[in-house]
Amino acid sequence: MFRPVHASIMDAILLHPEGISLNKLAKELRGRVSRSVLLREVRRMREMGLITIDEDEKHKQRRIVNIKEEVIEAVRTLEEQEIKSLDEAVGSVKKMLHAYAEARRKVKNKL
Repeated sequence: MFRPVHASIMDAILLHPEGISLNKLAKELRGRVSRSVLLREVRRMREMGLITIDEDEKHKQRRIVNIKEEVIEAVRTLEEQEIKSLDEAVGSVKKMLHAYAEARRKVKNKL
């Protein structure tokens, strides 16, 4: 199940397209997510297929966390749909304002 903490973790990872080590991720999320919760939730996110955890070629003990490309593509698709929805909402507001202005004009003309 996707949790709010997962969104915080994903936001922090997305700031680093090349990936980020678990220690750096913990430092970035300090004060918002404890290290133990971070490690537990990163494991869960990997099991859910949201992220990958790879070994760093330069350092044997370091693990690099990345968001899966499929997840990034899905987020981009959702962003595009959200923009379309916003455009539709703006269009509806414009129509309502136009209808209000027309109704006001008609009332004003009768006075």
